[in-house]
Amino acid sequence: MTDTNTRTRAADWWDITRRPRDQQSEPRLFERGEAKTTDAWKQLLRCLGANAGRGLPPLSSDARQRLAENQSVDPNDATTWSTRDAHVSAVLQRHGIELAGRKVSEEARVRLIEQQRVADRDAGLDWATITTPAETLDERLKAALAATIDTDDPQLYAYERDKARAVARRHRLDVDTIDDLARYALVSAERFDALDPRCWQIGSPRWGEAVTNSMGIVEAVDRPVGVFLHPVDGTRGGWALTPTFSADMIRLILQLGGAIEKSLQKAAIPRLNSDDLLHAINQQVLETPTVPLYQLRRPPRTPEQLKDALLDEADLDVNVGPVVDPRDKWGRIRVRRLGEAVDLAVVTNHARQFPNRLLGRGAAGSRKDGSPGRAMALGEAVAVAAQRELPVVLGQAATEALDGRVRVGRMAGRPGELTITTAAIFTATSRRLAVDRAIPQLRALKQAGTAVSLDPTAVETIAMSLARPLADDPILLGRQQAVTPLMVLGSGLNASQTATGKTIMAGRAIYHRAVTTPRFRGMLVAQALLLPQWREELTRGAPERRLPPLAPNVRVVTIEEASSVSAQLQQADRDAGDEALLLLVSKSMLERFPHELAALRYHLLLVEEAQSYRNPATEAHRSLRELRMRAVLDCWLLSATPKSKRSEEIDILVGLAIGDEVMIDERPNVREAGDLVREENAHRVRIGYGPHMVRVTKNDMRPWMPEVRPARAMPVEPDGALADLLQAIREGGQRAYGKLVALLRRARALEPGSAAHRAALAEIARAQGVVLGNVGVFLDASVDPETLLHSRAALAIALARDGLVEPAVRGGGDGLPLLRGAVAEVLNDAAAGGVQTLVFAERVNCLHQLAGTLRDRHGLEAHVGDGSVDPETFAEIKRRFLAGEFSTLLLSSVGQEGHNLQTASLTCNLDFPWTTPPLEQRLGRAARPGATSPVIDVINPYIKGGAIEHVVSILAPRGAESHHLLDGFEGMRPADSAVASQLGEITAQVAASRHDEGRAVTAAKLRVAAAVFGSNANS
Repeated sequence: MTDTNTRTRAADWWDITRRPRDQQSEPRLFERGEAKTTDAWKQLLRCLGANAGRGLPPLSSDARQRLAENQSVDPNDATTWSTRDAHVSAVLQRHGIELAGRKVSEEARVRLIEQQRVADRDAGLDWATITTPAETLDERLKAALAATIDTDDPQLYAYERDKARAVARRHRLDVDTIDDLARYALVSAERFDALDPRCWQIGSPRWGEAVTNSMGIVEAVDRPVGVFLHPVDGTRGGWALTPTFSADMIRLILQLGGAIEKSLQKAAIPRLNSDDLLHAINQQVLETPTVPLYQLRRPPRTPEQLKDALLDEADLDVNVGPVVDPRDKWGRIRVRRLGEAVDLAVVTNHARQFPNRLLGRGAAGSRKDGSPGRAMALGEAVAVAAQRELPVVLGQAATEALDGRVRVGRMAGRPGELTITTAAIFTATSRRLAVDRAIPQLRALKQAGTAVSLDPTAVETIAMSLARPLADDPILLGRQQAVTPLMVLGSGLNASQTATGKTIMAGRAIYHRAVTTPRFRGMLVAQALLLPQWREELTRGAPERRLPPLAPNVRVVTIEEASSVSAQLQQADRDAGDEALLLLVSKSMLERFPHELAALRYHLLLVEEAQSYRNPATEAHRSLRELRMRAVLDCWLLSATPKSKRSEEIDILVGLAIGDEVMIDERPNVREAGDLVREENAHRVRIGYGPHMVRVTKNDMRPWMPEVRPARAMPVEPDGALADLLQAIREGGQRAYGKLVALLRRARALEPGSAAHRAALAEIARAQGVVLGNVGVFLDASVDPETLLHSRAALAIALARDGLVEPAVRGGGDGLPLLRGAVAEVLNDAAAGGVQTLVFAERVNCLHQLAGTLRDRHGLEAHVGDGSVDPETFAEIKRRFLAGEFSTLLLSSVGQEGHNLQTASLTCNLDFPWTTPPLEQRLGRAARPGATSPVIDVINPYIKGGAIEHVVSILAPRGAESHHLLDGFEGMRPADSAVASQLGEITAQVAASRHDEGRAVTAAKLRVAAAVFGSNANS
């Protein structure tokens, strides 16, 4: 007796440990089996049609407790079962179906559980009571199972393998065809059609039969290599292209009795059919494995050599000639003989027109498949292939996405262009159109009743293009009324010229966005010193300028650096509640706390003076990029000077604004446009930006702006002492440059990484520093040679020691440097006439020396604003200047942006920056709405033959390019642009000087720039 009890307890313990974990903690009554004698247990068994407890799906611990206490349980209640899978398994078990619940799709689970609950209710089954004996429930249980479950419906199953088996059972297909069924056929039982190619995997024998039945046999294949369109990370990650056999080539291979791998990049045909292959295929794409792919660009072999190689290695007698078509150079088919079969593989050769980053790579070896290109929007991917005239093979996901619909998307890297994509069975075509040309075609499709699907980014671009001006806005003027609604609807770069109202447009965009957006949350990023000005104009306006508040409906909160950023954000969000909220954040705070600032989600982000984010390598750019991508819906960057040295910088800023990482990293809009000095190329770039780059010009605001006269160049012939000094600097610079070139040549002959090579690199770095220092010495001497007496450059020290600097300092005849004396006379005359003047220079010492001359020689009060002046002192200097208390204000680079100095009517460029943005910013300090003078004059004094001519020779072509890219597209005449007004005359003079020196190429470039600016250079 004892042995029997021991065996019973051991069996019970074994039974418990094999159950799910939550069953192992069930009551002792259930463990001993006593609960299985209760009426509640018998009723549940009768419901499920099971004869033993072990046949039940796992119950929850609560259900087991209730059964042990003889309390009823509801099989339709989710809490009865340990998992949702168990609940579904119970429903299936009631219908006599042996199928694990985990294999049922989520949609089918919801449907089955709800249908069974309703069926039980209609059959009169009350699971809240216990019926004894349980057999009396049989009639009602039978009635509750009247509705059958179709196990041949693919929608019942979660896994594609089970779906395929269901379709095969429903349509009595052979078991060996299950793997050939495509996802298109597994959506529903009614969709399957054995003659529809979409129901079969591309490249499978049944797919080939279906295509042949609908399209006939393939006679010839001119383009054997195409691209396969497939999703990346589902369809959420976008779409990618991979080089594969084209659809016609796949059909031909199947017709010849061949087999194709799932990658669609490798295949094999019987050797007996190789002649038929040659008769049908474009033989120019054939290649042998022994030809290294990297050599295909040259090419390494003559057609005769390639013909011999194909005959020897693949037993193919081909007729090939020189490869001319770039598609044949890119997409090749590697052929080799393997026993009684001929092996085929798609290989690709990188070419500029066929970049791997877009089209992917072909097979890299006998065992390695190719790789896809980067993720793109669906329409963009098709357009990339269509642009290169490559056939597209649609994957199953792409077929479903395009099934009966026209897809409209926005081009990555070219937000102003849309793609309109349509599909035909297993191929697709796409048209790429500028948004203004695409809209009429979309309207025509809508009128024709065509189903059109628009990507969210395309919706944004179209909405911005169709935006109507805010003609009833009481603050906006002129073209500001057309630009501001774009800032309300989407994202982009506002590159409006200096002093044309970017602040006003941004403020009104905040106002209108807050009106239309519940619980609006926005952020504005600017220099810390300008945040109080922004707050004042948004909430109070500027009564002295008759400017009302720009956004009176928004709560404005400044985030301070002294306390926790995230805590301030949360407090501001709570305090605002349903009120609109705008956070003011300094640029330095954004750079240091991008993670904390991303704690909220923002409807709109505005960034002032966004040109500081042009370089992706900087921490500032990375911080803004992180915030934009993580926490911002729409973003507008404000910059009157988005372009510095490279036009690609505009791509970067527009990409940051719209959240397009392809545009930031690859910059395709500018890189593929060509020479932007050519007007048509520059306009093509602007079309590529579409409504996502806007620019209000001074022409647009002319009724409210002063007239800016073309700058007057003041060339000064150097005296003998200055000419000797400049010549000595040239000779010293040439020697330093020659040394640098010699070091570079010597370094090339050394082994990289060796001690000698490292020492050579260090010496090169020192020599390069000397060369760059000499350039600075040349500039200093050209503007004010006295600066060399304070210079630490070796060349400047040597020149001073040799006695060449002092004579040049006194060379003006009155003990002053020549140029400084001439400029001081002009400024003194201007002050005598009641004119206030702004003098700009990059070299701070030159400004201080000129200010000293004005005070000491002419008795004029003059002040210098540079980095050494604290904000309070500079604010007082500005106040006194605007009040007319002194006539001449000299500003270094720190004073060129953001300051309103409308009382000045004369601007003097003592030197020039290397890029055009600072030049435009300089003019914008005085030439702005509210200027006290109706006319602004500009003078450009310079020493002939000095460094300023060299700076102009670099600056002028950049200015011409900027005009075409920014202002020419807006319809502004070259002579009316800010850069042209300052560079026109001096560029023409420098071009003539360069021509006289025999430097024809430089002179030609300058003449082009001068022509853009509306000036004529002497030839």
